Amino acid sequence: MLLKLGAIQIHNGFQFSLNKLDLSGTENAPVAVQDVRRFRNLRVLSLSRLSQQILSVEDFLEFGTDLEELKITFGHLQIIKNNAFKHVHGLKKLQLSDNKINNIENNAFVDISHSLVSLKLFHAFSSSVQNFPTEAIKTLSNLEELDISNNEIKNMPDTSFHFLKKLKRLSIQDNIIEIVYKGTFQVIINFMLI
Repeated sequence: MLLKLGAIQIHNGFQFSLNKLDLSGTENAPVAVQDVRRFRNLRVLSLSRLSQQILSVEDFLEFGTDLEELKITFGHLQIIKNNAFKHVHGLKKLQLSDNKINNIENNAFVDISHSLVSLKLFHAFSSSVQNFPTEAIKTLSNLEELDISNNEIKNMPDTSFHFLKKLKRLSIQDNIIEIVYKGTFQVIINFMLI
């Protein structure tokens, strides 16, 4: 159990050598993304219990460009701002599950649109989010896996997946989708619907 994260204590000696850092867990003290910013060679970062509710471009300002996988679970996130991932533009896998997201701005993922292959948003949205975030997700042209299961999404426009031409795996179970429009999955040829 991590009770207090001292930025100087945790990165002394590991600042340039640590590749994977896992600070996830529901019993740990709250942590800010900025608390781990100086680990320049991180490839995988897992966080829980964030001390912030918003992810923005400033949060990743001093991160290295080698970060490939980011997991923020049980983080109490509510808003993902435009260009939030500008400084970690090589992300391949992003998991924001078990949060309370009520807004993903339209250009939140634009800087990782070329690199992101997996996006997991299961149980990520607050109950007020009833519409599939088409505008934010449509920029992810290389996305192969999308998991939006266990939310309360009701509305999914017929163009929800039209821009995701490389999508192979889509998980939408345990939502309350009222209607699936003809043509919703028409553009997706090589995918497995779960």
